[in-house]
Amino acid sequence: MMKTAYLDRLPAALNRFKVHLDNDEKVIFTAIPQIFGTETDQSLGVEPFFTLTNRRIITDNHTEIFSAHISDDMVSCEKKQLGKLFKTVYFEILLNKELPYGEKGDSMLKGFRFYFEKKDSAEFERLMSSL
Repeated sequence: MMKTAYLDRLPAALNRFKVHLDNDEKVIFTAIPQIFGTETDQSLGVEPFFTLTNRRIITDNHTEIFSAHISDDMVSCEKKQLGKLFKTVYFEILLNKELPYGEKGDSMLKGFRFYFEKKDSAEFERLMSSL
């Protein structure tokens, strides 16, 4: 379980992608990752709208909206690297339950992978390392 007290203390950022927020929720960080996928790296889209609030991670891949509560749903968030010469960095978020997705909701995922641009990757890592 991840704690969100640190995110609660941060100032609100612009709600760039106009996500619906609950009463006690504020946008902390937004980005457009290069790639968005499942924990097994099955593609869920390119250039999705990513929003980190003080309560949730919300990703809109232009077909579906994926939402995970940081304190209730997330088990871990790890920065990982592929390759030695040509490095690819991504963040893997694992969840405590499977979520249905797809047109019919018949596919299941247990986590997400986000491939951010370098600047966004550094900021996301800074924010998540404090949880």
